[in-house]
Amino acid sequence: MSGINPYAVHAQGIGYLQASMGTACPVIAWQGNNYQILPGSARLKEDLAVGGFSMDSDFLFTILVATFGANTQAENIRGQLLNTRIDYLNHAYKIHTVSVMAGGLQLHIEADDLQQKA
Repeated sequence: MSGINPYAVHAQGIGYLQASMGTACPVIAWQGNNYQILPGSARLKEDLAVGGFSMDSDFLFTILVATFGANTQAENIRGQLLNTRIDYLNHAYKIHTVSVMAGGLQLHIEADDLQQKA
């Protein structure tokens, strides 16, 4: 084996992609700061009726752990993000799932539209 860390290479590739987009790189707002992300999907759907529920998420995205600071640990930021509000494209979401990706360099985040959850 060559000693290449595929997780680090993948995270580095996301970083290059974000850098190449410059100011066009998508961002979320969280706790008063903007953070670059790699969106998976975001959608708006019909409001749920009272007592309704949904088995899917309204907003999925990937974020590099290093986005929160060079010495940030995935598990620490995971706990800070869970059940908090984020804003994306002037729309409010609540984070309900934060998964640490293999290698611990990225987080996969799932969030629900604050206006549509019963």
